[in-house]
Amino acid sequence: MAGSLRDLIPDDHVLARVDRVLDLSWLRAEVRHLYAADGVGRPGIDPEVAVRLMLAGFLLGIAHDRRLLREAQVNIAIRWFAGYGLHEALPDHSSLTRIRQRWGAELFRQIFTRTVRACVDARIARGEVLHIDATLIRADVAWESLGE
Repeated sequence: MAGSLRDLIPDDHVLARVDRVLDLSWLRAEVRHLYAADGVGRPGIDPEVAVRLMLAGFLLGIAHDRRLLREAQVNIAIRWFAGYGLHEALPDHSSLTRIRQRWGAELFRQIFTRTVRACVDARIARGEVLHIDATLIRADVAWESLGE
């Protein structure tokens, strides 16, 4: 395939506009202490890729990881923004949840706030959408009480 995915994305698309101002060069150093230095275990998702995926979801109004990765399967702009080629396999949606858990709520909040602030400062986003963790939890429900 000649050219790049970027050639297919209009310059005024929100992800193209964000890409022009987004600087995540600080991110790997910020989370380095949370990863094994010797690379033991399965290779993880690059922290910048994870933030770019989550930021794409935020900017496009996709609040759930499962839906975000399903959309990224067919959305060239998301694939390009996160650094994936047309035929590259995307991570499982649960990988984003595990990354947020690994980083911890406070560090994730700081990272995401700093990233979104750059978009707000560039007048690309307003910062009004809430990104949530859609992790399933077991509920203790008395089903009989729901019918009353």
